[in-house]
Amino acid sequence: MESLWAMFSTLSGGALYARTNNGTTSTNTLIPGSWLGAPHRFRIDWNASNVVYWIDGVQVASHPISITKSMRPLASDFNIDGKTVSVDWLRMSPYAVSGTFLSRVFDAGGPASWGTASWTSETSVGTSLAMSVRMGDSPNPDGTWTAFLPLASSGAVIGGNSRYIQYQAVLSTTVASQTATLRDVTLGYTVSTPGP
Repeated sequence: MESLWAMFSTLSGGALYARTNNGTTSTNTLIPGSWLGAPHRFRIDWNASNVVYWIDGVQVASHPISITKSMRPLASDFNIDGKTVSVDWLRMSPYAVSGTFLSRVFDAGGPASWGTASWTSETSVGTSLAMSVRMGDSPNPDGTWTAFLPLASSGAVIGGNSRYIQYQAVLSTTVASQTATLRDVTLGYTVSTPGP
């Protein structure tokens, strides 16, 4: 079985390397600096004729090696040494042209007046994110619920009254190597106080 990889590795420990192997050619580049023991954003661009390595948005290595066979993402702690590898998230491109995330139904616990919808997101050139909400008084969306109402930007007023609400995020890209990112969503509301 061929050994193919493009990875960040500590080899035998102590320092960080960018490592590329296409089964014929192999290169290991020591990355100067202190990269262990603290969170960082690692990125590997696997291109047709080279592999480029980034840490926290800064290019740290480039190997002119072509890998033409398929590979998959992997995180490993191969040598047991009492230290741990922690991965918060992992993404792999190419990204789909579009995708939709539909949240669970949120219950205000009683009739509510909906305030603002706020979210944290990242969009780069060629990507977009469209947010919308729908609401109703039954726990499962049905014909009595509103249609999805578009939200122009984070901090937009939702308006309306209902017990339940649901949001939808439509993400799209025209660049296969980039995607929009939705990090969190907050839906503000005030529960109506029943009369005497």
